[in-house]
Amino acid sequence: MSKNAILVGGAGTGKTSRLLDALAKMLDRGIDPYEVGFISFTNAATQNALTRACAKFGFSREALEQGGWFRTIHSFAFRLIGAKSSQVLTDETVKDREWFSQTMGFAPRESEEPLDRSPQELTLAAWDVCRQRLEPWPVTLTRMSATESLPGLEHARDIIDQYEQAKRLENRLDFTDLLGRFAGVAFRHADAGHGDTEPPGWLPGLESLIIDEAQDNSALMDRCLRRLADDSRYAVIAGDPFQS
Repeated sequence: MSKNAILVGGAGTGKTSRLLDALAKMLDRGIDPYEVGFISFTNAATQNALTRACAKFGFSREALEQGGWFRTIHSFAFRLIGAKSSQVLTDETVKDREWFSQTMGFAPRESEEPLDRSPQELTLAAWDVCRQRLEPWPVTLTRMSATESLPGLEHARDIIDQYEQAKRLENRLDFTDLLGRFAGVAFRHADAGHGDTEPPGWLPGLESLIIDEAQDNSALMDRCLRRLADDSRYAVIAGDPFQS
């Protein structure tokens, strides 16, 4: 169990600078920079922290980027469960867009407007929210149907079950599956919701863990972070609840 410190502050109040000050104190105590994890919600935020840390402490950016732990929680999970790039399913590559088209009967579109998206897209987006929040599928469907044109319960359940079965048959994972596996949460199908399972992979045994932008973490991300924090000696958590 780690010793925790919590830092709460609004935008522009210097949270990242305070976190780097905390990192400096860790290094002054002789902690190896490769035994410190820095996690933020986005790649941009972790890269910014990495840049500032390298400039302030004279680290090799390439070495710390490859061997260190300045990463998003998805990157942590990917590395620690031993996932392969070919397993990870996105809608950003031609190959994966073809998978969606052939397997699910639709090609993902770039538009974020609900009216421009198919029932399959809307359902899978809602299923992702359900898994991130670790809540029952009917609860998510009812809440999101108030603002988006989601299909009915039976149709939506069929779409989700088709998606989950296709991933299992081809050993594919989406980004939420990465977190679920690392957190020890299994997502089987809509009716089953989620259940606890033995988490695979390994833990880096970090001396210190720094968590930035914590206000944006979902319930599933929180479970991942707690697993990492329980394996670390110290954890510093920063966030701004007004930006949640």
